Amino acid sequence: MTALSIRRVRTALLWCSLAAALTPARVHAQGREGRLEIAASVGMAGNHDLGTEKAVESGNGVPVGSDVTLFQAATSLERGPLFEGRVAWHLTRAFAVEGTFGMVRTHLRTSITNDFEQASPIVSTSRLTQYTAEGGVVWHLNRLRFAHGRVRPFVTGGGGYLRQLHDGATLVETGKSAFAGGGLKVRLHESAGRRPSLLKALGLRVDARLNATHGGFDIDEDAWRTFPSLTGGIYVCF
Repeated sequence: MTALSIRRVRTALLWCSLAAALTPARVHAQGREGRLEIAASVGMAGNHDLGTEKAVESGNGVPVGSDVTLFQAATSLERGPLFEGRVAWHLTRAFAVEGTFGMVRTHLRTSITNDFEQASPIVSTSRLTQYTAEGGVVWHLNRLRFAHGRVRPFVTGGGGYLRQLHDGATLVETGKSAFAGGGLKVRLHESAGRRPSLLKALGLRVDARLNATHGGFDIDEDAWRTFPSLTGGIYVCF
């Protein structure tokens, strides 16, 4: 065998050795974080307007009178604590499908102004609990990892079902919801892989979202209302 042939054989063996050494590590790195992710978060949902409506009475002019505004009512939802639970399934290292259940404890605020009889403005508040059940997609920006790979940014979006219970569930309204946003996952613990482990990873998660709702206790049934939210919590991967 010539010297050139021996050199080629050695080069081929070297590349095969490198491939054999790297492939298990790559597979191990993908499986180490787990497929199933469960998360729980708490935070704050921002306030948002639900529209303005006027109480109008037809005038008694001859032949047709001008409408008379009796009063004007402006309704809004105040900011309140937000509780979220999430279950995700990782399709790849970058993409996951995720289901989210959220609950906001807030107040429905109504301001009565421009009274026809010059009465002072009145503000009325009542308790309201808002629930959402949503599905979405999470895109992990793996190339933007930092802090030795422990901090990973992501973007997410989706939509689902809205349910609002007014003042002890005496009134119930439903509608639609949607969201878009992003955040960070900070890995605190990861399975070393030396022995089988049910818990693959443990960490912190922060989400910042722009939420939108359609329907519910809204004056304009065709309008979409938007509000921000910020939550933080813990996640585990199996």
